[in-house]
Parts: sequence; C-alpha cells; structure tokens
Amino acid sequence: MYSHWYWAPGKWRRTALSLLTFFLALLILYVSIHFSSLGSTIQARYQSKNVFKLNSYEIKEGDSLWKIAISNNLSLDSILSCNKLKNAHYIRPKQHISLPNMQGVLYTIQDGDTFADLAKEFDISPEFIIAVNTLPPTITEQALIGHDIFIPGAHYSLDKMLKELGLQFLKPCPGRITSGYGWRIHPITGKRSLHRGIDIAGWYGVPIKACYDGQVVFTGVRGNYGYCIIIRHNSEYSTLYGHCSKIAVNRGAFVSQGDIIGYVGSSGRTTGPHLHFEVRRNGRCVNPFAVMHFE
Repeated sequence: MYSHWYWAPGKWRRTALSLLTFFLALLILYVSIHFSSLGSTIQARYQSKNVFKLNSYEIKEGDSLWKIAISNNLSLDSILSCNKLKNAHYIRPKQHISLPNMQGVLYTIQDGDTFADLAKEFDISPEFIIAVNTLPPTITEQALIGHDIFIPGAHYSLDKMLKELGLQFLKPCPGRITSGYGWRIHPITGKRSLHRGIDIAGWYGVPIKACYDGQVVFTGVRGNYGYCIIIRHNSEYSTLYGHCSKIAVNRGAFVSQGDIIGYVGSSGRTTGPHLHFEVRRNGRCVNPFAVMHFE
C-alpha cells in the first residue's frame, strides 16, 4: 500500500547528487559575482588613491640602484625607466635621480598603440592606466604619440633590461658558433670537460671587436688561450678573447664598443682558426647567452 512512496536507493542517490550539483553551481556563481565585484571595488579604490608621481632622491655614499630599489620597494626597471642614465653601474653621491611612487615602467606611446592593447599586455584595465596617469577620460591614444605614460605593474623585457644595464654586447666577430658553453667532449683530449665560453668560427685574420666599452686589463699569452685579451666593462663584468693571431690594443687602454682589439687566429691549443669568447661575472665564467644578447 506504500509502494508509491518507495524510491529505489539508486534513485535517491541520483536525486541527491543532482541537488548537490545544483547548489554547488549556485555557490560558484555567487562567489564568482561577489569576487568580481570585490576586485572591481578594490581596483577602483586603488585608482582613486594612487596616481603616478615622481619623487627626487639624492644618491648617498655606498648606494647602488639595486639597494635603492629594494629600500623603496621598487623594481630595478621602475627606476631605470624614469631616469636617463648614461651608465646604470656608475652613480655618484649627491647625484639626484627620480623614483616613482609605485611599481611599473614609463612607456612611450607609439603610433598604433591603444589603451586596450596595453591593458591586455600588462593585465590591467584601460581605465586604470588613464586614472594612474590622471589623463582626461576622453583623451585619444593618437594625441599621446611620442609621450611617456606610466604602466603600473609593468616590467621591461629581458632585451630591454640588458640594454638599460649596458649589457647589450656586440658579437665580437662574424661567424657561426661551433661550440657553446657547458660540458662537452674536448675535440683534442677526447675527455669530458667544461667549455667556459663559446667558439665562433672565423677566417684567419678577421678583425675582433670589443663587444662593449671598457678597459683592457690583460694582453699576452695565457696558457691554452694563446694570444689573449681581457676587457673589464664594469665592476661586475669582463670578457675574454682567446686564440688571437695578433693583438691590436695595449694593456690599460680604454676601448669603445666596436673598436678593433685583435684578429682571429689559432694560437694556443686549437683545432683551427676561431675566436674563443668568455663572459665573466665577478671573476666567474657564465654562459654568455644567459646574461647578454648579441645585436
């Protein structure tokens, strides 16, 4: 007599699962709407209280851009973008630089740029860019071509950062790279050894150029390198040019990027004419392609 009230256990489970799924969907929808609204509210409040401005900072004894960035809760590229520094590695006491009041970089508007594209690239809203720069809401990108605006939260690309830090090194001579940095089987000894630089194949006598400005700190014969040149570029970086056939600079000389410093050869221990090129950071060899970009 109660059979019409009876549901099989499987039917109860299916019904319970359907109800649970329905309530979970409602919960997810509520949370999504709530946090979306909360995010917009937070960004709106942030926009209203934070507008871009530059503050003057006087360099102190012992300061470096890295230390200044850390102590002011800024990224290095935030400082670099707001200052036209000839050399980021050399700052002097009592020199004045500009510090932005928030993370981000100055960006020069190019023809074809839109706020929508910039916002998408840097994952912020177009309204946020306009508000931070206190621009009129009706302003057009066309009116800003050639002008700098601040992109909050943005960072330089690796190539841009290397260039700003003075590490946009030139390739020292033409030719293909025949051996990279790292462990390899030595072509002469046949044993596994660490190759501390890169080899650039070249015709005998091809000019070797300084990859960046610096002072020549060594010229002469150095073991397996044969005729060798070492240039110190700044307090961190130096470069070595090995297996030269002839050296064209003297120790102590100051050279500029692109100056001829020697010629490709096969002095020292080699299998043929090429340039062995090393980058050293604080005296230790590093992979050239990890810290520089050949233009």
